Amino acid sequence: MPQLKMHALVDGEIHGKSFCLQAPLSLWDGIDSQTGTIIQVGHPDRGKSISGKILIFSNGMSGATAGAALTETVRTGSSPLAMILPEPDAIVVTASVTAGLLYDKNIPVFDVNADLIKKIPSQTECQIKSQTISWQ
Repeated sequence: MPQLKMHALVDGEIHGKSFCLQAPLSLWDGIDSQTGTIIQVGHPDRGKSISGKILIFSNGMSGATAGAALTETVRTGSSPLAMILPEPDAIVVTASVTAGLLYDKNIPVFDVNADLIKKIPSQTECQIKSQTISWQ
């Protein structure tokens, strides 16, 4: 079973399907926070949902206001199960911690080297445990 060691920014154990974004996504105006559906015009994943997925960013994110939008997805029940980033992101970590304080549910957030993150397949059942992601 392939696996990859990650660095936990907000730790957690998760089992779910991976979703690797094909391009940077603005969380502020690129997703419908009620449904988790990507609505960003021109985005190659437009129409797909981040809700209940292990969301993987192989590229950077855009938007300093992403935290409010991400916290709102937790409130509405449309958040990703976890997020894996190519580098630490203070806004995403703050949003996860804030969601935990406000709604008693945070989003586990991990970072992994940008070259290695591309090894994680999309639409695959994955397990995150002890800061390691594994898949079949």
